[in-house]
Amino acid sequence: MHRHGTIIGDRISHAVVAILHFEDETIVIDVGNPAIAVLSDERVADIIAYVNHDIDDATRAGLLRTEDLPRDPIDRLGTSSSARIGTLVRDVVTETMAAGLSEIRMSEDVLGAVLRLRSFLFDAVYENATATAEFRKASDILSGLWEKLRERPDDFLDKRTIEHDGMDAAIRDFIAGMTDRFAVRLFETLFIPKPWATE
Repeated sequence: MHRHGTIIGDRISHAVVAILHFEDETIVIDVGNPAIAVLSDERVADIIAYVNHDIDDATRAGLLRTEDLPRDPIDRLGTSSSARIGTLVRDVVTETMAAGLSEIRMSEDVLGAVLRLRSFLFDAVYENATATAEFRKASDILSGLWEKLRERPDDFLDKRTIEHDGMDAAIRDFIAGMTDRFAVRLFETLFIPKPWATE
């Protein structure tokens, strides 16, 4: 039987979908549904997306080197971000299917490896003074954008989303779709005055 899983992750809206392809059918499991996706008091989306993104971000920022990562969880989950995501998605899909789709599950050894990796990240990255200062800056940018989008919805937001789901949902969706660079550029456009010509 041929099968494989793929994952789409959204770190802000926590919309994560695992798709399992069988020979004749596709089963979609919404592992971001807050009503069913609680696993050790955390959403499956958080477990799958945050740990991997945060390793990549910390490595790019120079806060972490790949050789600093603890060997035991890395050996279990994979040495690259894509390998870890693949391991986690396969595990969630396999365990959830074994439970008859009644609840979202992750095997104990995979969950344990993720939690050990997350514990390492708390010590090495999340509580790092440099990273904490950058987190505050990012939070300020997102807070500023949120307020500006609320003031100027017609310039940026999808009108249908506002009508059907409300202003907050439209703002959340807009922000969730932004890359880091786009968010910074938009913040600069909306908040930083342009220099006046001196001629």
